[in-house]
This record gives sequence, structure tokens and C-alpha cells, in this order.
Amino acid sequence: MKSRQRTMHYIQQIEGTLQQIFPLLCPNREKDWLDGWSYDMIYSKSGFAEANCVFSTSIHGRETTFWMVSRYEPDQGIIEFVRLTPKEMVVKISIRVHQENKGITPVEVTYIYTALAEEQEKYLKQQLAEDFRKSMEWWEKAMNYYLRTGEMLGR
Repeated sequence: MKSRQRTMHYIQQIEGTLQQIFPLLCPNREKDWLDGWSYDMIYSKSGFAEANCVFSTSIHGRETTFWMVSRYEPDQGIIEFVRLTPKEMVVKISIRVHQENKGITPVEVTYIYTALAEEQEKYLKQQLAEDFRKSMEWWEKAMNYYLRTGEMLGR
């Protein structure tokens, strides 16, 4: 099977600074603000996101999904992940936290999806755009709520 890729892009408007937002882009810290998030840490020297950190989740497919932090530049507001769900999908996730402007910080999120099965090819064509939009809107709403209140927004 020769797969195709599909790129999705979204810019969130987050009510906080780089110093407040960036640490939340971590598997450990997501438990604080993202309802339903759970993970198992496989490798991290610090226990948090860092270069070459590896963890797994069971929420992105039928198979366990493995993640690796492939780029980690906190001072620049850049983090990238490679996410692999065997027999289903490989996803490169790039996140860039821009400079704050009047209390709002644009967070640029780009996902590059590569299907590993015909069923996933169909998903990329038919359902991905809607699911991606909903996911990005929820993430934006949940992070903003957490930054305002210090509490997790329930679904």
C-alpha cells in the first residue's frame, strides 16, 4: 500500500504567556487540564516532556499509541512529537507557541497524518477534518479554562 499524507493546521488563541502555556504541552501536565487524558511514561529523565521523551497512550486507536518528543525548544516555544499507532497511523505533531499580544498567545498546531491501512486512508479523506477541528477547539477551550481557573474543564 502506498499511503498519502494529509496535513491539518489550526491556530489556537490561548489566554496566557509562553511561560504559562509551554509547560502544559507535556504528557504529565496534560493530566492537569485535559479531561480524559492518560498516558504511561516509557522514557524521560525528568518525568516531563523533554527531547527524546517516549510515552504511550491507549486513546488514539485500537492499538497502543507510542509517542516520542522529536524536537524540544522551550525558549523558542517549539515542541514536536511523532505519534505511531501500529497498523493504523503515523502522525507528526508540531506546536509553536508565539509571542503574547495583549494577553492572547497564538499557538500554531500542525499535524501531518500518514495512514498505515486502507481503513485509515478512508478516515483521512472522509472524517479527519471534522474530528481535527473539534479536537483543536476543545483543546483551546480546555487550556484557556485551566489558565483562567486553575481547574480542569469537564466534558
